[in-house]
Amino acid sequence: MKKRIKRVFIGISIIVAVAVIATTSCITASVVWPVSGGTLDKKTAGTYRLITLNIAHGRGLALDQRLVPLNRFRRNLEVLGGFLQLSNADFVAMQEIDADSDWNGNFDHLAEIKSHTDFVDSAFGINNVKKGRYQLHYGNALLSRFPIEKKENFPFGSAALGEKGFLYTEMVVNGHRLPVINTHLDYRSRATRIRQLKILIDWLEVQRNADPENFIPPIIVGDFNSRLQKKDSAARYLFDYLESIADYQVYPMDRRTFPTYEPAVAIDLMFIPPQIEVKTMIVPRIKVSDHLPVIVDFVFRGEESDDI
Repeated sequence: MKKRIKRVFIGISIIVAVAVIATTSCITASVVWPVSGGTLDKKTAGTYRLITLNIAHGRGLALDQRLVPLNRFRRNLEVLGGFLQLSNADFVAMQEIDADSDWNGNFDHLAEIKSHTDFVDSAFGINNVKKGRYQLHYGNALLSRFPIEKKENFPFGSAALGEKGFLYTEMVVNGHRLPVINTHLDYRSRATRIRQLKILIDWLEVQRNADPENFIPPIIVGDFNSRLQKKDSAARYLFDYLESIADYQVYPMDRRTFPTYEPAVAIDLMFIPPQIEVKTMIVPRIKVSDHLPVIVDFVFRGEESDDI
């Protein structure tokens, strides 16, 4: 009986949250969208907008996707797609996004989200592959308003539950190559996170040494399950490496991203290389997941936006 009451309570929470968000979905993309924690409005001409967000398997604000009615997932993703469309984003990196998983409806969540937007291209990197009676397929994905010229996915291992990895994509934006790495690290163990980052760093070193003259330091985003402020953290380990090859900046430095209701830690991060200049950064209190989105507007150094 207690389990049934808990399930009903969580279901009601999802319905209320979706209803609140849905009331804003009729606003056109040409108007300012006020949100707690910042104002998400139209980009300045000449800037590009990047979002990173862990979408929590499409469960919305529920604690566990297995407690969400299966007919709720499409509605949650419709609301999420509406937010992404209204956000005026050019690139959206998502983590914990599913394809054919029994626990949330057995359908392609990336295709569902994309159907509610006008992004022109996408890439899906499946890291967790569990076939059979109870199949689970999920990983990271990128939506882009520019054609994706290169895409390659790298699982960190082969676990049937909880496997993580990184997705490499590269776009050409107004004549500039834009490489983006989207990753998600283990939530349980610092040692595992460090091991996963060593795989990513080793891959970067191979690319850098293979063609040093044409190597472009990538933007690296995702859910790192790690705080940069801790000196021995995985996030700090990655930042120390990146600083050794280029003048990287990290965002957000003064905003918390998890959990959504009472943000306590900043574990959703963007590592920005020197050829990119960030003009604005916000972490809006948009309740579409148990993580908050991190949003930056940027220009390529050497180019000017209208506010320069």
